[in-house]
Amino acid sequence: MVAHYDYLLVGGGLQNALIAMALAARERPPAVAMVERGGHLGGNHTWCFHAGDLPAGAGRWIDPLVAHRWAGHEVLFPTLRRRLDVPYAAITSTRLDEVVRARLGGGVLLGRAARVVEAHRVVLEDGEELAADIVIEARGPGRGPGGGCGYRSSSASSWRSRGRTGSRSRS
Repeated sequence: MVAHYDYLLVGGGLQNALIAMALAARERPPAVAMVERGGHLGGNHTWCFHAGDLPAGAGRWIDPLVAHRWAGHEVLFPTLRRRLDVPYAAITSTRLDEVVRARLGGGVLLGRAARVVEAHRVVLEDGEELAADIVIEARGPGRGPGGGCGYRSSSASSWRSRGRTGSRSRS
């Protein structure tokens, strides 16, 4: 039997983690699964942002990911020192892994690489098939068709990406 989800996220990095958190924060959260070839989500990274970088309302689903917060920070250059009194925050890969795994529960499939990614279906390396209404591929540069991240449209033959060389679309 093929497991079916509303959303199937291929890749366990920041992009899909943010999508998963936003979906989980909905009044009626959809069924979401995330496929990650590694043993944990987020790799080995720290992502920082200013409070003003977030769209209105995003704090409710991003705040649980935040590992560290500062009221402001200093920027130091050899001939310049500047204090920014703007809230600043950091998300660590360790915190991202903990929170997203707790939110998605059994929907996080670690150590499982995707061999085939289509509009409504993903085939894992071991041959297991997963189905979804929406498949979002975010395995990082060079891993998806066209070399970047993208989404599958309702037509299985269409893929859109924003790669290193600009916008592309392939049919």
